[in-house]
Amino acid sequence: MKQDDPTRTEKKEPDQSEEQGGRRGVPLVPIVSCEHAGNEVPEELRHLFRCAGKLLSSHRGYDIGTLEAGRFLAHGLGAPLFVTTISRLVVDCNRSLHHPTLFSRMTERLPAEERQRIIARHYTPHRRAVENEVRSVLNR
Repeated sequence: MKQDDPTRTEKKEPDQSEEQGGRRGVPLVPIVSCEHAGNEVPEELRHLFRCAGKLLSSHRGYDIGTLEAGRFLAHGLGAPLFVTTISRLVVDCNRSLHHPTLFSRMTERLPAEERQRIIARHYTPHRRAVENEVRSVLNR
């Protein structure tokens, strides 16, 4: 699965003409985030995955169908969609920074500075975009 940008936002603003209401008049503001939407491996790390084609193509590499499901949900809900197509075998963007499985067995033994580069390039932009959207919604 090759995408132009493995960490991207497909943000569609909700239709403001639609009335959305939650409990006791508190508006519901859906946000859709797909952390396992692809099985991309950055060029500089492909040597680590040379023999991992089957693994990358399996559920261990990404959540098959989640990108399509995310797009469907976001469109139906009029919600912003935040997507990362970097394989969870590179870094799992659905984990906290201190989670023991943030890195897979393929990347966990990389030098600390290389793991930090992976976090800065692939993990942080996605997490920051989602967190900023949540903050924006809460501050409305």
